[in-house]
Amino acid sequence: MLKINDLQLKLSGRNEKIYFSLGLIVGDNLGVNSVLGFSRSFSATFFCRFCHSNKNNTNILATEIFDSLRNK
Repeated sequence: MLKINDLQLKLSGRNEKIYFSLGLIVGDNLGVNSVLGFSRSFSATFFCRFCHSNKNNTNILATEIFDSLRNK
């Protein structure tokens, strides 16, 4: 609905209209990595599409390291 009907926000004293669409890609790890342009080999050094941790670190990680997440 937000593609047709706008979302109106007041930003810095101005009324702004925002239109947007959302998409969803569903698949197994190999398929989704291929579609999104990430490594298609799970033996690669940086195979994870969610973080920048290398293969050696992911073998010992018990909790996520926030600074290594792919947020940019």
